Amino acid sequence: MNLVGFNAHQIENGVCKRGKGRRRHKPTTGPICDDTLARNIVKIPLKVIEQFFNKVVRILAKQEFFPETISVVIDPTDIQTTAKWKGRGMSIRKKRVRDKKGKWKEIEIRVYGWKLIVVFHAPTKIPLAAKLVKIEESEKNYTMELIKKAQENLGRYSKIIRVKMDRGHLDGKTLWQMNQEGLQFVIPGRSDMQVTKYARRLAQVMVKEAGGIPTSPGIKKVGTAGYIQVREITVRRGVGKNQKTEKLRTVVVGIKGVVSYDQYGVEGFAKDRYKRSFQPHKINTVVVVEWEGKNYGRENWVVYLTNMKVDNPLKVFDEYDERSVIENSLFKEAKQGWFIKHAPQKTERALHIHIFFTLAIFVLTNAYRRWSEKREKEESEDFLLGIRRWREKVNVKSKDKSLVFIGDRYGIFWMAEIMILLGVKVRDIPLKAGTPKEILSRYDVRPP
Repeated sequence: MNLVGFNAHQIENGVCKRGKGRRRHKPTTGPICDDTLARNIVKIPLKVIEQFFNKVVRILAKQEFFPETISVVIDPTDIQTTAKWKGRGMSIRKKRVRDKKGKWKEIEIRVYGWKLIVVFHAPTKIPLAAKLVKIEESEKNYTMELIKKAQENLGRYSKIIRVKMDRGHLDGKTLWQMNQEGLQFVIPGRSDMQVTKYARRLAQVMVKEAGGIPTSPGIKKVGTAGYIQVREITVRRGVGKNQKTEKLRTVVVGIKGVVSYDQYGVEGFAKDRYKRSFQPHKINTVVVVEWEGKNYGRENWVVYLTNMKVDNPLKVFDEYDERSVIENSLFKEAKQGWFIKHAPQKTERALHIHIFFTLAIFVLTNAYRRWSEKREKEESEDFLLGIRRWREKVNVKSKDKSLVFIGDRYGIFWMAEIMILLGVKVRDIPLKAGTPKEILSRYDVRPP
């Protein structure tokens, strides 16, 4: 309001009453109209709005909002528009539809717009870095750039140790770079990849060598490089007398040192794969044989590529499962609740400014909500302590403070500050107390 120059009353009722008598059933026009506001918002430089978003994350990191080591998710989402938007991209994609006879068929469609790629910390629901590109561009070209930007925003206060990604980020060169820089990764392989097919065959052989899937939950080692792990969960289905319990089983196979991913290396590493001297790099895989009681057949088993240890393969499986949080907690929420697709103008610049400004406010809101929930939890814990223990806790917090009255005014001061203002010489006074002038200015009091 200070920047624009209008207060809340003027925004609601306008700056004068001229024309009020002639206005019938029409809302009062504020000091500026929507179009004027939109034309001015889009004048913000793109670097400034991106810097604003990045600094919000940096301030939270400096306040130790994140743990010392974190695991992040990187994922894209389409921001679809019409063909009339200035600067929009265009991608040709396949879509399954039913024909007049009810049979499924694939058709090609044109999709217009942009692609938003975000590095996301799921436990706090905070986006750490973001980039807006044309919808036809591949997200794998920006994976390392965004992870480095996220780490730059976190600074020395928190360190990224693990990255979960979708298939769109699958790139052997990028995965190898992560491995060399000490970053763990989990990403599903595509069905047409040689390493995926090979891992499925190996998993099938290991299950046979183990005499079939173990009947009891636990981890079973197979050979020198395989681990079969079974987990069972009990769920209730139905209501009342018809309620039944059912056990759902998940079976995963961890395989160490698979050597059939030729692209897993530096730029141009795979060009020598047909030479006899070629030595591929090893990568670990986790194959999901059975997922909560459902076995979709060997050709459809999900295969995760990772450099994590696979002696406990369900840990890798659960790590990737956290990736789905970004869909509901960020993308769905941002599109439906925060209207991230509704830019002030139908231009690339307007959408860019709108998205980064919205993300910054999204970060601040979630940070406040997390702080508020923590505060309410502490207050509820204080209530459960009992009045005597609660009083002791308050006394401990306030033992170094005093209430000072001068006439009809009062103030709460630290004991060290009172001693300095009285001119009493006391040992071990904290340096942060400051001089009398600094103390008075801190409390907005003019020195006599």
